[in-house]
Amino acid sequence: MSGEGESIVRRRLPVDHLARAGERWVPGWDRLVALTGQVSLVRAGALAAATGLMLSFLLVLYDVVDTVGEPALFYLIVLVLLVAATGLAGSLEERTAVGIGAALLAVGLVYHTVTLELVPGVLAVVGSNVELLTGRSILAIRQADIWVFAVTPAPVFVTWYLALRREYVWAAAVGGAALGYLILTGDAGTMVALLGVVSVAALVGFGDLDNREWAGGTPDYVAAVLALMVVTPLVITIVPGGAASPVSFVEGGSTTMEENVVSADSDLEVVGSVSQSAAVRFTVEADEAHYWRTGSFDRYTGDGWVRSGGESAYSDDDLEEPPGETEFLLQRVDVETELQALPAAWRPVEVSTSVADRTQVTGLGGLQLDGSVGAGESYQVVSAVVDPTAQELDDAGTDYPDAIVERYTQLPDSTPDRVGEQTAELVSAADTPYEAARLIEQWLRTNKEYSLSRGTAPTTRRRW
Repeated sequence: MSGEGESIVRRRLPVDHLARAGERWVPGWDRLVALTGQVSLVRAGALAAATGLMLSFLLVLYDVVDTVGEPALFYLIVLVLLVAATGLAGSLEERTAVGIGAALLAVGLVYHTVTLELVPGVLAVVGSNVELLTGRSILAIRQADIWVFAVTPAPVFVTWYLALRREYVWAAAVGGAALGYLILTGDAGTMVALLGVVSVAALVGFGDLDNREWAGGTPDYVAAVLALMVVTPLVITIVPGGAASPVSFVEGGSTTMEENVVSADSDLEVVGSVSQSAAVRFTVEADEAHYWRTGSFDRYTGDGWVRSGGESAYSDDDLEEPPGETEFLLQRVDVETELQALPAAWRPVEVSTSVADRTQVTGLGGLQLDGSVGAGESYQVVSAVVDPTAQELDDAGTDYPDAIVERYTQLPDSTPDRVGEQTAELVSAADTPYEAARLIEQWLRTNKEYSLSRGTAPTTRRRW
């Protein structure tokens, strides 16, 4: 036969005939051809959709690793998994492959648990995962990089393996579940979520066409698949905002840096205007003036801060005094406008009963509200205040514990080199860390391009 008919016959030849066509023979070629078939546009579309789906959740996981881990190791792990899935897809039974994926996930999560400073109980582990599913960022958990390395292998290996096996619906289910988890944590932004949604629709649609042995006809069916890819993102509107889409703390208003601070949660976005409100937020009656801390954060993400370690309900013995000499300071705080934070001098050691049931203790030893305190309410806090002299800070030395160095010198791997170069230049004249900190503080005060003035606001009532 010749012409179009001949091409169709050749397309439908048995696998062993295709493998032996010509004089050259490649061992195992028949298995590869059986696995991939002739890679038609439809088959290529399905595999491209599977790649897009994996890319959607890998982008989120990479962001975490870029912030606190080793991106090169992440790349290596993903590459090894893809090669392994490709090599095993022609010979490994599906039940065995899924079992391997489950085992990789279980071993990884166990390893993450045992690497924590304090190994939590079963209930604590379950509670931590529930918190992730209700909007707590992965960056807020301890050993976030190890968590990523623990959970990445299973969805990558299984999704790609199933796509190669033409189990497209199951591949979409596994990859979609991984992305869905990251959407619930709030780490997946809107664009990444839409990429995943479109990829799932394309994977199911093209996969169905491929499994029907489509040979280029049925254009109406193809049009329906493409329409599904376009319409699906439009009807899925409940996608939690990512880092690029912060939620305003004031109804009907735009976010300001001040509102971020007085509404301190487990993360702080460096977004919003720097304009200061003229409203009196709270007044403090105490024996001396202090900085009233509303929150602290230990993990820089490149465009904001996250507090790691989680929170626990407050009890009388949860707040520890800092080491060294301290003086106790009693503060009475009168709330003038609703707050989602508990301002207090550092370091708080006791909270009055009026807010104790709403108070949580962070992993850094600070206070966080579970809810809010309304205008007209008041509470008391006792703080153990450390007040070292400049000479004592200068003589403190640099013998820091490894955990402190790792936590407070962390920067995203993508931080431009110029940041370190400029910092080194700024502190070149410093002999101690304290001197370096003062030089950086002085440079920031001199070079900031914004004002903290609140204009002609009425005088704030303060009592010390």
